[in-house]
Amino acid sequence: MARKGNALLIAILLTSVLTLLTVSLSELVTSETRQLGVMIQNGRAQYLAEGGSEIALYKVHHNEPGFESELNNEALKLNDSSQFSFTIDAKTAQLPIVEDYIRDLAGTQVPLSEIFGELEINESVSIPLETKQFEVEYYLPVAQEAPQSDLDILLWKIFGQSIAEEGTDSLSEFLPAAAPDQINNPNSTAGTRADNPASFGTVSYGWNGGLFFKFSDGAEIEDQNVDTSRDLVAISDFLETHEKNTLVIKNAVNPGLLNVSSLDISIFEASTIKYRICSPNCSSPNTRTDEGLVPEFTAISSSGKFGQSEKQLFTSVNREGFLPIFDFSIYRTVN
Repeated sequence: MARKGNALLIAILLTSVLTLLTVSLSELVTSETRQLGVMIQNGRAQYLAEGGSEIALYKVHHNEPGFESELNNEALKLNDSSQFSFTIDAKTAQLPIVEDYIRDLAGTQVPLSEIFGELEINESVSIPLETKQFEVEYYLPVAQEAPQSDLDILLWKIFGQSIAEEGTDSLSEFLPAAAPDQINNPNSTAGTRADNPASFGTVSYGWNGGLFFKFSDGAEIEDQNVDTSRDLVAISDFLETHEKNTLVIKNAVNPGLLNVSSLDISIFEASTIKYRICSPNCSSPNTRTDEGLVPEFTAISSSGKFGQSEKQLFTSVNREGFLPIFDFSIYRTVN
């Protein structure tokens, strides 16, 4: 009887061990199957996100600078479990762009030193205008070291296609580092500090108030042949009568006219202009009101969803060429 009892206990023990092994193997197989399913979902979500990014890249490549799709943030479904979306962010209210992390560090007020960009000697920037209102603020910190207060430092030009007739017209001018009403004031700090810059554009102050020569198809006109009633126009009038306008600003400082021997900086640093461009003006730098400026890079974000998995892809495209830069991607799986 004892042996029969021992055999029963051994049988029960072996059965228990085999049951535990079976349950463990079943859990392992189930877990692996679940992980494999998540990997498949992630892979499909990745392809959906890449597909959205490719569609956005195609649209950017085949449209004018500043194009933003009417499909931005719209979920496009392939079926009940698959969908993707994309956004194209190609406009801004201020250049250089103030990054979000700078705003977070500064709170509501971003330091002026962080708002102005640098334009080195002979450097130029080209900005397509999707707006009829803009302002450029600029200053040269060592402008007071120049032998004359009306030192011309900035060259600007606006190109545009005439709406009324065929052809491309342009306006251009050299501007000094002082405001019009302070140009002959030797004690003025105008155009030398971030809180007292010179400016031009379509605002009601600064250098925009003048009339400028309009050149057609790049052909400059001799002074004696200028018809002032036809060829002198204001910036705002030019923008109203032209389309596909582009603003170009260039650092035209003549370093030979600067006296920086008493300053602890190089002539190269002394010749660097600080600038910013705002739409419609720079009076409220932290408020995005009219996103009519086209930055150097177009930002594309795309999202792909399959089942419970999602992937986000961020891409930057240089508008001067067509070179997409894939920044990073994020996987997200529900639960």
